[in-house]
Amino acid sequence: VLNQVPLTEGGPDAIVLVLGRTNADVKTVAATSGVDIGDAFDIVAGSGRVSGSSLKPLALGAALQAGKTLYDAYPAPECIILPDEPGEEVCGGTDTSESLLAATINSINPVFVQLVEELGLSAFRDTAMTAGVSSAAGFATIDSVLGEYPVPMIELATAFRTIAEGNRIAATTLASSPAEPTIAQEIFAPAVKADLDIALRAVITDGTGRAADPGFPAAGKTGTALQLTDAWFTGYTEDLIVSVWVGVPDDPERPLLPPATTEPIVGGTLPATIWRQVVSGL
Repeated sequence: VLNQVPLTEGGPDAIVLVLGRTNADVKTVAATSGVDIGDAFDIVAGSGRVSGSSLKPLALGAALQAGKTLYDAYPAPECIILPDEPGEEVCGGTDTSESLLAATINSINPVFVQLVEELGLSAFRDTAMTAGVSSAAGFATIDSVLGEYPVPMIELATAFRTIAEGNRIAATTLASSPAEPTIAQEIFAPAVKADLDIALRAVITDGTGRAADPGFPAAGKTGTALQLTDAWFTGYTEDLIVSVWVGVPDDPERPLLPPATTEPIVGGTLPATIWRQVVSGL
């Protein structure tokens, strides 16, 4: 699949990480030819890269655990000032009200800013950490829900496995021999897990992740850095957890825009297409 990724000289590359859904096996780590082993390890299991909206399902999970429903509505202004960074604003709203379900399907930033402000940053951070994103310990501002902090691919994939299963399998490793899985305490109650599944399946069938639709049941979430430097699609099928990252490995500041790319790349374009091809071929 990765041999078919359209590249421009000095432009983006891609990395794919595949985990088993119900055990701690790392099944595959693959990268395009422009990624050297040091950069690949850093992105997969080191400092990581900014994850864009990939973390929004964890905020949704925290809200559902706290008693919210998929159909609770929030204002969705076109832009919103970050409450803990008064000089900064983020956009992407619809100038109407949107349910949490619609905000997830269409990745509406202003709704998630308000949601994390209401829940409290610590609640979002704690949910992310217990789901598998250890790097969330460093989340210090509300824009962390928009993916403004770097996250290793293996942590993001582990969190999506927690979403898929409700329980966290804590023993994910990059070792050559499979680790014996250890089931942690329940992270998401069965009803919350079911609602997250509804939302993330709808991302693929009706939302920003349509290009990821493999034609069979699947769930996932797009992620695009606000500065367009990194693009992701992470999700799950009945058997697999797959995370796809696209970016410039040795230049984290370079946006995925021409001339570095042939066309703008966001989570719902090339990463989603690669994800569909991977899950369809395994």
